[in-house]
Amino acid sequence: MGWERPDVQIVSTNPSASPCFMSWSGGIQLNGSCWSREDDVLGLAIGQLFPSVQYSDAGNGGAGEGHFEAYYRCQLNPHLAVSPDIQVIWNPLGISHGYQGDNTTIWVYGLRGQVDF
Repeated sequence: MGWERPDVQIVSTNPSASPCFMSWSGGIQLNGSCWSREDDVLGLAIGQLFPSVQYSDAGNGGAGEGHFEAYYRCQLNPHLAVSPDIQVIWNPLGISHGYQGDNTTIWVYGLRGQVDF
């Protein structure tokens, strides 16, 4: 969890609109031994960022931006692992209503490869 004093941070484009007031996040990582794949890993995380009153009063979004991430690291052999990843962002930029602009939920997909030698 984090908190910021909006009167201390200065934003160059609009000094009266400090974007962040508070945020929180948490996550877990599970070892694959729970499902007989000792070298695999499952990770889950969730969090939220809340805008400051100054940011909302400046005409920006006022809702908390939320995010969720899940990944699975699959060890294919002693030298190669792949990790599919999915991230979901809701209320991007604090926009929660259609009249404020684009409030579409954002989905991000990824695939990471790791080679060890």
